[in-house]
Amino acid sequence: MFIRLSRFVSEARAGVTTAFDPAASEPIRIARVICIFFMMYVHVNPALADFDPSGQGVRIFDLARMEIVNTMGRASIALLSVISGYLGVFSLHKAGFPGFAARRARALLVPLAIWNLAFIALVLAGEQVADGYAARALGGPVTTERLASLVFAAFDAPANEPLYFLRDIFVCSLMAPFLIAIRQRSAWLFWTGVLVIYAIGQVSPLFITPNLLAFYAIGVWIACHGRLPVIPGALVAASGVAVFLIGAWVTHLEIGYVMAPTSARLMELEAWLTVIRFPAAILFWWMALALSRSRLAGRVAALEPYIFFVFCAHMLILTVLWFAWQVPFGGYYAPAYPLFWAGAPVAALVIALAGARILDRLAPGLFALVNGGRALSRRPVRQGAARS
Repeated sequence: MFIRLSRFVSEARAGVTTAFDPAASEPIRIARVICIFFMMYVHVNPALADFDPSGQGVRIFDLARMEIVNTMGRASIALLSVISGYLGVFSLHKAGFPGFAARRARALLVPLAIWNLAFIALVLAGEQVADGYAARALGGPVTTERLASLVFAAFDAPANEPLYFLRDIFVCSLMAPFLIAIRQRSAWLFWTGVLVIYAIGQVSPLFITPNLLAFYAIGVWIACHGRLPVIPGALVAASGVAVFLIGAWVTHLEIGYVMAPTSARLMELEAWLTVIRFPAAILFWWMALALSRSRLAGRVAALEPYIFFVFCAHMLILTVLWFAWQVPFGGYYAPAYPLFWAGAPVAALVIALAGARILDRLAPGLFALVNGGRALSRRPVRQGAARS
């Protein structure tokens, strides 16, 4: 088995004959920022927990919120996965598998554990304010049996739920040598291998969200191909229409599921959420390319060194903001809630950026630990550099 793994790694490194395209650097940085910003709208409290279409009806705001969440929000994770696969190919070629795997563990698993422990501490503090809050927020009590999943997402989504992405990308990274090696042999073998792994992930805890593998594999394919694909304007337009229409259908399904939850409805909902991520990835990449050619390019790209910290911290910040908001302004059906939903991600971004800069200045080593291995105060970010 070790010999086979060594052969795959050797073939993978030998198979990467192309260099990283510098023209992709700034669009990648910008894409990371906009994808994570829009993702935050998915996690604004209370999400669907207080949504009551049977008792309160469905407002125009509900439809608008769910459309944005189900299009620009949930679907943004796809392009982040493509980027991870694309950059992972070059990192593996440069460092070799042992170095690549160790670097991925430091950059993904260490922050995963730290931020999940921080979220568990926050939730347990919330339990002192609202009895039963911890069980609701964590989907059950904090027990020793659940700690492996709550902290490391071993078998289920972690305490800080969006961080399942770090765990799944780490698993994808371990498969990168295999994906690259079979990509060198044939296209059908590559996609057959991806499909087989995806199927295994559907019936096992290999992935929390198995479809991320497909997008990671697309990134691997693009890197091995050697050229970034040119996206025709017609495809961008079609992707925009598809995202809007599929998002509307997903919203319809989601309302139906909230009113009468069944396993069949949940499966259909998850299937369409997978489908929408393909045109959404195209749309987000087009947005990143457009922004990279605009006057805003420098300002947006300048946020990228901190965006990993923002991603990991946003659930904690949004949770605290929601607790503070409800006291003077009320809950989901209060008149002022639309203002909270629209503004909370912006506030979370500002707070996280301020916290990141302060922590990086005061304790750069600790900041690097929670920021995927990047301490910024000791290593200035070069213009156009992209993190792998």
